[in-house]
Amino acid sequence: MKKSVILILAIIFVVVFNITATAKEKVQPPQVTLTLADGTVFKGFLRCNLHAVDKKIYVSRDADGKSESYKIEDLKELSVTYSNGEKMTFSPIYVWDGFYKKMSKTPVLASVCYSSDNITGYMTPGMYIKSTTPVPSNYFQSYTTQRNAWVYYKRIKSESDKIKYLYTYIPSKKTPSLKKILRDVKNNFSKEDFKYIEQIFAAEGVTAEDIIKKPWLFLEVLDKKK
Repeated sequence: MKKSVILILAIIFVVVFNITATAKEKVQPPQVTLTLADGTVFKGFLRCNLHAVDKKIYVSRDADGKSESYKIEDLKELSVTYSNGEKMTFSPIYVWDGFYKKMSKTPVLASVCYSSDNITGYMTPGMYIKSTTPVPSNYFQSYTTQRNAWVYYKRIKSESDKIKYLYTYIPSKKTPSLKKILRDVKNNFSKEDFKYIEQIFAAEGVTAEDIIKKPWLFLEVLDKKK
């Protein structure tokens, strides 16, 4: 009995020690090199989720230091190095507002995902938010789901200098069908260009999974035609 108690106490000690050690381990935020439009360079750490930023980003000189904010419109370039070694470079861009038929007044951070002499593709961090209607119960409850998303834009120089919307990728357990993806982007191309993309996709056996992995595949294919 005494040995059993000692063994249980030892197990509890190990579990508590592991939990405490894990709690003490801090995940270091991504490192950043921020270059302002006036040439000033700031090196430090990213202190915000780029998918949730609006007009400002937050950085600090030390991993757990005080945050400083910078307006996106004042940036020239933002280089981010994540803990897994992945690097991404962002710059502010002004996109075409298709609803109001004018350029946006505030820029968004974008990384170039495809580039050629005629076509440039951009990916911008965004946030998918889904809220439910309050459900009658003991308490009226509503639920909100948030997921990091990527919004893709394109600039086709032979048509216009405007940066226009292409496609939004929202992580999901179930991959949307190719038919749905094509339906979503159909109006973002001319009829002639979309028909060409459809034909090439069919001929090359492009799947929905291919597009999810590389949403700028639309631009790669269209570039062959241009």
